[in-house]
Amino acid sequence: MLTLPESLHLLFACVNLSYLVYIATTYSQLSLGLWATLFINAGLAWDNTILALGNTLSTESLEMLSKPRFWLHSFVPLLSVTVAEFIERMQSDSRLQLSRASLFFSIFVSLAQLSKMLSGKGLELQRKAAHGVVHFTSPRLTAVDIIPAVLITLATLAAGAFLGSTPLASGALAMLIVSGAFPPNRHPYGGLLSNFGECCLMAGFAAAEGSLRRLG
Repeated sequence: MLTLPESLHLLFACVNLSYLVYIATTYSQLSLGLWATLFINAGLAWDNTILALGNTLSTESLEMLSKPRFWLHSFVPLLSVTVAEFIERMQSDSRLQLSRASLFFSIFVSLAQLSKMLSGKGLELQRKAAHGVVHFTSPRLTAVDIIPAVLITLATLAAGAFLGSTPLASGALAMLIVSGAFPPNRHPYGGLLSNFGECCLMAGFAAAEGSLRRLG
């Protein structure tokens, strides 16, 4: 039987998957920004699912399935493509070309993060059991590694304020507040709350996308 934190992680995974279903059933053609959010939501769904199954899987299986969690988090900068696309569409200026520039920049940053993670001895994981969740952490990851994610969230907040998109700004603000007040490496439920913040952030993206679609 799942513990309460594991059940919440499973709920977060369902929220991420619901966004995937929404995009897949709503749009016949996907833009760069939609592909980026789909990829990130798939990664978040995987992350939450593995965290939810920590007590169910064997140690070997859990370690093997945990590695993609860290690889996928390296590609969070891809959300900058979605933010740039929102600005292009709401400003109705195709000359901006922000989304394409953001795509090349985010891929560069993501691959740099992934290369750093896999360099040397590769991704080292340590088993950790605390507060009802069994999972693997990486001692190689430091505060520096979250800087791209923080910058993307700040950029999303700024874009939401600039464009007058309350959902986009609110989702980013919720992510910043939760992660800042309950850091995963210090607070006992920091990891769980950060994943909740990620759901808030992606809900903001989904609401902003819905608003743009209604505007035509």
